Amino acid sequence: MITSLDVAAEAGADTPLDKHLTVEVTDGVLDLEFVPHVGDATISAITATQIPGQ
Repeated sequence: MITSLDVAAEAGADTPLDKHLTVEVTDGVLDLEFVPHVGDATISAITATQIPGQ
Protein backbone atom coordinates (compact mmCIF):
# COMPACT_ATOMS: atom_id res chain seq x y z
CA MET A 1 0.00 0.00 0.00
CA ILE A 2 2.88 2.35 0.74
CA THR A 3 5.60 1.85 -1.84
CA SER A 4 8.01 4.56 -0.74
CA LEU A 5 8.20 6.30 2.63
CA ASP A 6 10.88 8.55 4.09
CA VAL A 7 9.82 9.08 7.71
CA ALA A 8 12.46 11.73 8.41
CA ALA A 9 11.41 13.74 5.34
CA GLU A 10 7.69 13.39 6.08
CA ALA A 11 7.62 13.84 9.87
CA GLY A 12 11.01 15.22 10.79
CA ALA A 13 13.95 13.73 12.64
CA ASP A 14 13.08 11.89 15.87
CA THR A 15 9.36 12.58 15.33
CA PRO A 16 6.78 9.79 15.35
CA LEU A 17 4.80 9.25 12.18
CA ASP A 18 1.26 7.84 12.30
CA LYS A 19 -0.20 6.14 9.25
CA HIS A 20 -3.77 4.83 9.19
CA LEU A 21 -4.62 2.28 6.51
CA THR A 22 -7.71 0.19 5.89
CA VAL A 23 -6.98 -3.30 4.59
CA GLU A 24 -9.01 -6.40 3.81
CA VAL A 25 -7.89 -9.56 5.59
CA THR A 26 -8.24 -12.87 3.75
CA ASP A 27 -8.82 -16.12 5.66
CA GLY A 28 -8.04 -14.43 8.99
CA VAL A 29 -4.43 -13.65 8.07
CA LEU A 30 -2.88 -10.18 7.84
CA ASP A 31 0.51 -10.40 6.12
CA LEU A 32 2.79 -7.39 6.63
CA GLU A 33 6.07 -6.95 4.81
CA PHE A 34 8.61 -4.17 5.34
CA VAL A 35 11.24 -3.85 2.62
CA PRO A 36 13.87 -1.14 3.19
CA HIS A 37 15.19 0.85 0.25
CA VAL A 38 18.28 2.04 2.19
CA GLY A 39 19.48 0.71 5.54
CA ASP A 40 17.16 -1.21 7.86
CA ALA A 41 13.38 -0.99 8.05
CA THR A 42 12.53 0.20 11.57
CA ILE A 43 9.04 -0.20 13.02
CA SER A 44 8.41 0.69 16.65
CA ALA A 45 4.69 -0.09 16.97
CA ILE A 46 1.75 -1.46 14.99
CA THR A 47 -1.87 -1.57 16.09
CA ALA A 48 -4.43 -3.63 14.19
CA THR A 49 -8.12 -3.09 14.96
CA GLN A 50 -11.00 -5.10 13.55
CA ILE A 51 -13.94 -3.00 12.39
CA PRO A 52 -17.10 -4.36 14.06
CA GLY A 53 -19.40 -6.20 11.68
CA GLN A 54 -16.73 -6.75 9.05
